[in-house]
Amino acid sequence: MNLKIITLLTLCFMSCTKTDQTKTLTITSFPKAIELKGSVVYTSCRLLNPTRLCIWDDKLILYDHTNDFLFKAFRLPGLEYLDSYGTIGNGPDEFQNIDENYLVTTGRYLEVTDRGKLKRLTFQNDKLSIGQEITLPVLESPLNRLQRLNDTLYMIDNLPTDASCEHNLISMNSNRINKKFGQYPEDGLVFNSNVEKFQAYRKYDVSKPGGEKIAVFYNYFNKFKIYDVPGELFRTITLNDIARNEYDTGRPEENPV
Repeated sequence: MNLKIITLLTLCFMSCTKTDQTKTLTITSFPKAIELKGSVVYTSCRLLNPTRLCIWDDKLILYDHTNDFLFKAFRLPGLEYLDSYGTIGNGPDEFQNIDENYLVTTGRYLEVTDRGKLKRLTFQNDKLSIGQEITLPVLESPLNRLQRLNDTLYMIDNLPTDASCEHNLISMNSNRINKKFGQYPEDGLVFNSNVEKFQAYRKYDVSKPGGEKIAVFYNYFNKFKIYDVPGELFRTITLNDIARNEYDTGRPEENPV
C-alpha cells in the first residue's frame, strides 16, 4: 500500500479559506500527495519485535520490545549498525516498563518514560547510555499522552472526567498543574457523560520541534487545532467535505479523517 504524506505546513498555507482573521481556517482542497516507496535493508543486528523508531541527528534509533536489548542504533543513511542498549530489570542502567508511545529526541537526548521516571539517553562514541534521570511529578491527573515542549515544560491530556478543558501544562520540577487549556469543540453533540465526550474527541497530540507550537488532531472529526506553547489557541483548521473526499481512504463515515 502506498503511503501518502501531507505536511502540516502545507495544510496551513495552501488551499485554505479564512473564516476568521486569526483563529479559523477551512481547507477546501489538499495539495498533491507525495508517494513514499520503501526498500528492504538487511542488518547484522537481530530485530525481534520492533515497535517504534525515531531519527536522532544522523542516527536511526529503534525500540525493540523484547527481553533482549531494547534500543538499537543505526547510522544513516546506510543503516550501519552501531549499538544495542538497555535491558529489563531494576538496576541503574536497566528499564522496568517503558512507555513505547513516548520516544522523543531533543538534540542532546533521547527521552523515554519508565515507571515514574523520565530517562534521557545520550549517544557518545557510538554508544547509548542513560545520561540523566528525572522523577516525574505526582499530579492529580495521570500523565496521559505526555508531550515535550522544552527541557522543563510538558503537556498532558486532561482527565476524562473533567470536561472543563482538554489539556494541562506541567513542569518537571513541580507537583502542580501550571495551566489548564483547550476547550472541547462545539459541534452541537449531546453526551451522556464527560467520559463519553472525552472518548468521542479522542485525539493525537504533537509538538513542533523547538516547542513553539502544539497541534491536536481529532480522530473522529475533520478538524485539528494549533496552540501556542502558553496554551493559547492559535488556529482551528477544518477540512470541508471536498477536501475530505479527495483524501478518502475507505474509512467508515464516523471516522472520516
